Amino acid sequence: MQTNQIKEFIRAESKKLGFCVCGFTNAEPCADFVRYQQWLETDSLGTMAYLKREDTLAKRADPRALLPEAQSICVLGVPMALRPAPSEPEVASYAWYADYHETILSMAEKLVEKVRQQSAVSGQWPVDSDQQSAVSSQCSVVSDKLSAVSSQCSVVSDQQSAVSNHHSSLLTPYSSLPTPHSSLLTPNQLPDPSPQQPVFSYRICIDSSPILERSLAVRAGLGWIGKSSMFIHPKYGSRLFLCEILLNIPIEPDTPYTKDGCGSCLRCTNTCPNHCIDPESRTIRADHCISYLTIEHKGEFTPEQSKLVGTHLFGCDECLRVCPWNSRDIGESPLPLAGAVPQLSDYDLTDMEFKEKFRNSPVLRTKAKGLRRNIEAAVKNSNK
Repeated sequence: MQTNQIKEFIRAESKKLGFCVCGFTNAEPCADFVRYQQWLETDSLGTMAYLKREDTLAKRADPRALLPEAQSICVLGVPMALRPAPSEPEVASYAWYADYHETILSMAEKLVEKVRQQSAVSGQWPVDSDQQSAVSSQCSVVSDKLSAVSSQCSVVSDQQSAVSNHHSSLLTPYSSLPTPHSSLLTPNQLPDPSPQQPVFSYRICIDSSPILERSLAVRAGLGWIGKSSMFIHPKYGSRLFLCEILLNIPIEPDTPYTKDGCGSCLRCTNTCPNHCIDPESRTIRADHCISYLTIEHKGEFTPEQSKLVGTHLFGCDECLRVCPWNSRDIGESPLPLAGAVPQLSDYDLTDMEFKEKFRNSPVLRTKAKGLRRNIEAAVKNSNK
């Protein structure tokens, strides 16, 4: 299969799986990393000092630090429907869905498997080198066993045929050998273990991975980074979950997106409850952002932070809700809904009850202690 055919194959299969956008870029270092470094220097990270770690900085600067052999990056998006106008207490729209990290990871793994199967059929990028060595070793062991069986038996053609069939069946268990970031072959697709043969490897990244996903989405031709700092797609607006698949396949990149759809609009900036959006640098002051405070902030709130939270229990949709690009009806998201969303009554949940209630929800990230802290602040602010 030619690389341009793989590109179109990935687009078609991604749509079938529920991804609404798909673009491609190379795995070269991100020029936008300079802007990211400048944001780090503003010292508005709150308790997210881990963002300054050298290892994570290296990966954000160059995606190949995540997968050294990467040549291309497939950038994907899954739509998210905004909830109706909120009532107190307020919960971000994405918290109404099951944890998107797990759901999108499963979708991406299925897409990679489709690519692996298609590539294997055409004899390209069949298997990771470590797995290739393991399979070759096992083939050698099985071959030795077959030789022993042949020497001990009366050699007749039908017996050799039976042994040959046994050879194939012995390979089957090795189709489940664990190999990170690579796909596996069934026995009838085993490659010639030649060192010259290309291998197929990949890595899936969702927003928990240290990668500049919004910048890569722009480079993949999908949209632009808005004044709110959110990635905006011309059809889906900022109602997208992004996912990247790093591939060692050379795929022709799409043309980067160069338009700025924000124009002179400042709705997000003017609506932000805590005025933490910088429309010029297209960054936010994280330590004043409600989403940061209610989800990422570690520890108790100061009196000032408690006021900044307002009546939000988990996250904030204010800048998304007022963005004109989010006014179009995009239908329902393919993502499953969570079993529960936070309520004021959750204050009395024990740690175990909290884990059980939100077992498939992104709300788990804030932990029971964090949710109780948020509820305390929301109740206090609603009584003022």
